[in-house]
Amino acid sequence: MRGLTFTLLSLVVVVFFGACAGKGEEKKNVILVVVDTMRADRASLYGYDRETTPEVSKWAKGGAVFERAFAASSWTVPSMAMLLTGRYRVGGGIGVDDTSELLSSTLSAEGYRTVAIVANPVLNELQGFVSGYESYDLIDGRQDMSDPLHPGSWTAPFVIEKALTWLRSERDERPFMLYLHLMDPHYPYEPDRLDAFDGQSSRSKERRKAYDDALDLTNDAHLSEDEYTNLERQQAAYDAEILQVDAGLGELFRYLEASGLAQNSIVLLTADHGEGLWQRPSGDGWINQGLLEGQLASKLYRGHGEHLFNELIHVPLALSGPGVPEGLRMKQPVSLVDVVPTLLSLLDLSPTEGLHGKPLFDPEGNRDVYSDCSRGSSIIEDGRWKLHLPNARSLAKGAVTQLFDLETDPLEQHPIKDAAIRARLVQKLEAWEVRHRRDIRSRSLEEQRQLLLQMGYAGLAEDLSEEMSLEEKQQAMKQERERRRAEANAKD
Repeated sequence: MRGLTFTLLSLVVVVFFGACAGKGEEKKNVILVVVDTMRADRASLYGYDRETTPEVSKWAKGGAVFERAFAASSWTVPSMAMLLTGRYRVGGGIGVDDTSELLSSTLSAEGYRTVAIVANPVLNELQGFVSGYESYDLIDGRQDMSDPLHPGSWTAPFVIEKALTWLRSERDERPFMLYLHLMDPHYPYEPDRLDAFDGQSSRSKERRKAYDDALDLTNDAHLSEDEYTNLERQQAAYDAEILQVDAGLGELFRYLEASGLAQNSIVLLTADHGEGLWQRPSGDGWINQGLLEGQLASKLYRGHGEHLFNELIHVPLALSGPGVPEGLRMKQPVSLVDVVPTLLSLLDLSPTEGLHGKPLFDPEGNRDVYSDCSRGSSIIEDGRWKLHLPNARSLAKGAVTQLFDLETDPLEQHPIKDAAIRARLVQKLEAWEVRHRRDIRSRSLEEQRQLLLQMGYAGLAEDLSEEMSLEEKQQAMKQERERRRAEANAKD
């Protein structure tokens, strides 16, 4: 009898520990949500006075929030290339080349199902972004009619519904990576609820003075009452776009909780870059020259991609799920190149070779944070000092190196003169540029035409020539985009 009891007890122990081992080996899922053109300071998660992110704020209480996260560039293609590979890069060429491994490829090799639903047409195969995905559902920039309420665009509710359909009907027992790229806050600001926020509610003498002070630097006339009213309407519409994203994400978060997926899924929310929103003069002589942009404070910078001030690179970053500390708010500066190593660490996977980022929960403390765009690079050192270093093309147009003390001047309005700090940061930044400059293959003329067609620029694709400068191409894209927008408005 004693022998039988021992045998049964041994069997129970084997089964119990075997089950525990099997459970411990269960792979976690990844849901990566990127909101295009979303500034951190316009999210109520970060203290903004308009309640733009109530659902995200509620969700984030169960995870970690990074208060000073910075994109590695100020426009989509290079920023997403660096985010999704965990590697810095300086220079032009295609988005992701053959030498850089996307997170999707890494996880696919580990047995993950990899699915993407992407509302930004620039993140396409020609740019190298589709590698490693089982399914890459990308909006057709030429004229996508799949969203009946928003022909030519996908809003957050439409993308989230696509994601929920996959989760409900196509997901199986295998672990998965789901990448969602939402486009709502990108210009033009046309939320479903134009009245979500009152365009008059933010009017103040201080706010109007900020516009006029910026215009003083351009020697342009101050805003008329109508111009100021229109600017405030645009600001309210931008905030309403973020609220629209938040409502869609609320549906996703509720499904994850109800289905039990939240218990075994790491959810990471961020943005690829921010937006200028008429906060300062257009940089280095660049003027907003689109047909619609030119009608509204054209000497003030509305867009993104032309410089690296914090309104363009300070982005939201929050995580939840197994292994993520709950209720944590981190204040040290971090970079979006840290996203891939963080996710691999939380998934208990070895980092891929050559990553430049580090896991976000590494107790190392403050790190230098770098960013790069077509006009130059920047560095944030110790969370306090920030240096903007123009490249040769920008220097030729009159740009100057600028140093800011973010502790006393977080809006980067008043450059300081400190020769020692400046020299140290210039040396660091130049060494970083040399270390990460890559001669990525440039596109042929035919590849450029195909890319423009994918993005919806049929007219420019037809007129494209080798003689066109980058500025001429950008200007033609703006004009064609605004022409299409004006034609659509005329039909309505």
